[in-house]
Amino acid sequence: MKGLGLGILTTVVGTLSFAIMVVFYVTVVSPEFMELIKTQEPFGSFLNPFLVACTIVIEGVASGFLATYGIMQFFKPSRVYAAAKVHD
Repeated sequence: MKGLGLGILTTVVGTLSFAIMVVFYVTVVSPEFMELIKTQEPFGSFLNPFLVACTIVIEGVASGFLATYGIMQFFKPSRVYAAAKVHD
């Protein structure tokens, strides 16, 4: 369970920092980019920087959780020990 907690913590920190950076970019650095997204996307008229950040956080945390869970299954102690015994 320590591995799952560490993976989720890493995912949340990385995703939140990326979402904050994107909000900063579309509000301060290049507001034209937000307008371009609004015109190009099907639901663009409903988008604002907050919704963009929420979408990034939800997708990032969900995919990070799945990746963490999958990697944990690959590195289970029983699997690692079995592989080590094969190579001895």
